[in-house]
Amino acid sequence: MTSCGGSGGRNTGWGRKAWECGGVIRHDRPFVAADLVCVLVFAVIGRLSHDEGLSGLLATFAPFAGGMVIGHLVARWADRPRESLSGGVIVVASTVALGMMLRVMGGAGTAVAFVLVATVVLAAFMLGWRALAIGLRRRRLSSEEPAS
Repeated sequence: MTSCGGSGGRNTGWGRKAWECGGVIRHDRPFVAADLVCVLVFAVIGRLSHDEGLSGLLATFAPFAGGMVIGHLVARWADRPRESLSGGVIVVASTVALGMMLRVMGGAGTAVAFVLVATVVLAAFMLGWRALAIGLRRRRLSSEEPAS
């Protein structure tokens, strides 16, 4: 049994501590939610830009959402904070790669142009919110520093 204190909440031992302490569920919720919103917006924009309507939204959204969830688990396992850019790169790569594989398994297409557009858009969305959050956090911390 692992103690849930001590390391300041830092994931150690290939994510074992995070799993045993419930960190994957509690700590990661906002990051998973933000990325799910990114994937949902991507799917909505894609469907509407091709005049496909929202009736097939789940079929478009689900493969990428599945890849995104796996990406969060891989980032946790690799001890990368999901809110960091390095963690985000893992999540984006998994979202696109596994999303495309799941689309193929479901009988949907993966034209080269679609793969490129999906990669660029999802990276912009998913890394964009992380970069914004990092910038805001730095700005807040610099404004809280006492004057020397």
